[in-house]
Amino acid sequence: MRNRSFVILLYLMLARVSTPLFRIAQSRRLSRGKEEPLRQNEQWGKARHARPKEGRLVWFHAASIGETQSILGLVEQLLAQDEQLHLLITSVTLSSANLLEQSTHDRLMHQFAPYDCYTSVCRFLDHWRPDLAIWVESELWPQLICETRHRAIPMALINCRISENTSRRWQRWPKAMFSLLNAFDAILVQSENTLKQIAELGVANEKLTLSGSTKEDAGLPKADPTELKVMQAEKGDRFMWLASSTHPGEDAALIEAHMSAFGAGEALMIIAPRHPERGAEIAELARARGLKVALRSAADSFNTDADADIYIADTLGEMGLWYRLVDAAFIAGSLSDHGGHNPYEPALLDCPIIHGPIDYNFKEIYARLHADQGAIVAKTSDEIAAALIALQDPKRRVQLARNARACLRTSGAATSLTTQKITQLLERG
Repeated sequence: MRNRSFVILLYLMLARVSTPLFRIAQSRRLSRGKEEPLRQNEQWGKARHARPKEGRLVWFHAASIGETQSILGLVEQLLAQDEQLHLLITSVTLSSANLLEQSTHDRLMHQFAPYDCYTSVCRFLDHWRPDLAIWVESELWPQLICETRHRAIPMALINCRISENTSRRWQRWPKAMFSLLNAFDAILVQSENTLKQIAELGVANEKLTLSGSTKEDAGLPKADPTELKVMQAEKGDRFMWLASSTHPGEDAALIEAHMSAFGAGEALMIIAPRHPERGAEIAELARARGLKVALRSAADSFNTDADADIYIADTLGEMGLWYRLVDAAFIAGSLSDHGGHNPYEPALLDCPIIHGPIDYNFKEIYARLHADQGAIVAKTSDEIAAALIALQDPKRRVQLARNARACLRTSGAATSLTTQKITQLLERG
């Protein structure tokens, strides 16, 4: 990478001596249960899989579970169209790793991403030698990008989006951001606004493509029909709502909304934490309010302990079940500074959507939903409670869900376009 900014050069110099800092960070994460002890060497670039000897290898870097879920449909398409192709996905979080561990595809591998220090990155790239490297959304690690570019490995950035926080960082160091983004051979962006912001940094137009998001046309999450039928029978006529992908600090406010709207015993609240290991913590929070709690991880049913008030869905890969089962869903990450989460799945499964005021991850999408009266924004526990009370009306639920589905229904264009671009880069390489 020529013409690197001073900020990037300084970062790369520090990356050569930063190993002790990463060791401290890893030790802290291990103590908090945020790392897998048996796999901690992977962050130092030490692989647990051998590199396939035959066929080409495409490496995706998808930082957390949201980015990982967004490319699953794309991954399936790539594996189906080329039987010699192997895929490696790196990520940072335990939840994303656990999701990928459920895959039984013998040409799909997962490894925790290497720390962004020189020795770890080099060790990682020396082992895997990818034929194509793909970053997902906006997880840009300078050492990893620069070393990949130095080795002349073709690179793409897909599902690229610029949140308000990201935009502020880019404005602070425009030359640094240009030098990182210009390293990519292709950048596929989610919106016109992102396209404009990247172009204004000086990135060549021929590298940029307005693709939309693969989240928007990803395959719908599955649900076992037999299990769904059993749960629907258990539910009966009881109103049931979902707090989807909650983060610390949000659960208490959502439980308060449930108490305000229904009290104990009248309705059932399902809480699906973004990180399932928080299940026990949330259960204690609910019990402290005098509520009866059941946990999915303990194989409890809704009727555990004479009908639960709160059901903790502390598992992975079951959102398709919950969105089909409940009468409404609050999409979390929007009451705390996480920018909100993906509304596509509930919208396309006819589940009425409520969300909080912090939606910068999906600002344009939520704007579309509100323009078409396809979602309810609620800023406080009282407003969430009021929305839940309103959605006890079946006609209101049907209309909200119908508007959202019509607003977000797509034809699979983003995944198709991204697949095409990846294939072109592979052939060029």
